[in-house]
Amino acid sequence: MRMRATEWCLVAVLAVCVCCAASMASTFRIALGTTPSTLDVHCTWELAARQLGVHVFETLVTYDDEFRVIPQLAESWRISDDRLLYAFTLREGVPFHTGEELTAADVVTSIERFRRISPGRGRLRLVSDVRQTDRYTLEVELSEPCPLLTRLATPDPFLAIYPASVASETDDPIPAAALVGTGPYEIAAIEDDGSVRLTRFEDYRCDQRFPGPTGLGGKRQPSTAQLMFVWGETQMDRLDGVMVGYYDYGGILPVIKADDLREIQSVAVHVVHPSYAPVIEINHRMPPGNCLGFRQAVVAALDMERILQEITYETSGFYRAQPGLFFPEQTMWHTSVGIDAYLRYEPQELVEWLASSNFGSQPVVLIASDHFWSRCCAAEVARQLESCGVCVEVVIMNRQAQLARIAEGADWHLAINWMGVEFDPMDITDRVTTGRVAANGYSSEDVDAMVDRLRFDRLTEERRSALADLQQRVWEDIPFIRIGDFFGLEATASWMQGYTAFCDSPRFWTCTNR
Repeated sequence: MRMRATEWCLVAVLAVCVCCAASMASTFRIALGTTPSTLDVHCTWELAARQLGVHVFETLVTYDDEFRVIPQLAESWRISDDRLLYAFTLREGVPFHTGEELTAADVVTSIERFRRISPGRGRLRLVSDVRQTDRYTLEVELSEPCPLLTRLATPDPFLAIYPASVASETDDPIPAAALVGTGPYEIAAIEDDGSVRLTRFEDYRCDQRFPGPTGLGGKRQPSTAQLMFVWGETQMDRLDGVMVGYYDYGGILPVIKADDLREIQSVAVHVVHPSYAPVIEINHRMPPGNCLGFRQAVVAALDMERILQEITYETSGFYRAQPGLFFPEQTMWHTSVGIDAYLRYEPQELVEWLASSNFGSQPVVLIASDHFWSRCCAAEVARQLESCGVCVEVVIMNRQAQLARIAEGADWHLAINWMGVEFDPMDITDRVTTGRVAANGYSSEDVDAMVDRLRFDRLTEERRSALADLQQRVWEDIPFIRIGDFFGLEATASWMQGYTAFCDSPRFWTCTNR
């Protein structure tokens, strides 16, 4: 529930004292979104759990600021000539929050638990065995070559390394009070209101191999004594709380308020990119989605930039029209192939397709979630299609109901969805691979063959070439429509030095007080 204006005024009076003592602050108050159902990051896709989890847990390998795989708990690794066996050597002397030393047994037990229970276990489906070879080494065996390092590093869900004693205890979500990691902060308390207090782990083993923090790893040197994560606030509550100084950080804020925030001297505004990509899913199981002519005509009828403007309330700096399956910041994977099809604006093609088809005046059912940006996107897509003569029925529902409707494959033709930041080309292939739920009935032997070309275990020019070919085919065959890039808005207290986000994960280990 939103606080009344008078309540925020009372908070503001108290915040004056907070702001005056900012340089002495030892606790950051962090306002995030929906309360996570669990903090056991093996078990959930939930963003809030991961945003907290990256401060508490670590994994074998992670990503740097350039989206390259870097070691974290791993000291080094070797790969066999046939690319089927990875041998990892761990850093020695890394303590868990309990004081126990990290060993290969902890890593093996954590990976095996993730493979059993995680909703993201499919990314390790080609792992056939994980075994300890001595105290600090382990081997991961594959049934066929795959990009294992990116599979281990992908943070969603997060393959955190727990002590073997914790990871072997249960396949149910581990209670927050029992969760233990090797990260720069440890869980200190779960407050009565559900907020979570983290305290700096004084025995944290900083990774000296790096000159500073990078991505989700590197040399992480936390200076702030405590982090207080607060859940369940609405966008406007987070916004108001940051504006009056009650919160030191507010995430997922309404972008329409960016200019208002910039007028406040005590607040620093952060545009988060890469962030999200709005997508139009297509139901290929039924007409008209199973007709290539319809799909191509829809793309030609859409003004992508106008849709992005509607989603972002026409706020400058919060969208980017571009055809890539990856964001331009992901330089190793981004390409602009297919840009001609993406930019081609010929709405008359859809008018002509309707005139020549048997679909006639039947309504195209467009489903969207009740998130504001999704409703705005659906309204603008519907307006543009209707201007070409398409009868569009927009159906708004809650997010879970929408996802269930999409998966069932009935009673919809188009759906507004989104893609987050994907870390490897294999992460986007479910949308185009025959038989996968996310493909919504799409099937192409040629595209399946392109996906097979991406199944290599290292970054090579062949993988780059295969991805470029796949992206070109996506804009020719239209399994789905990626509208463009949509950036997020965050705000911090202006005295927080060094804050940056990595995708949608705030990083408070980089922050100091002025």
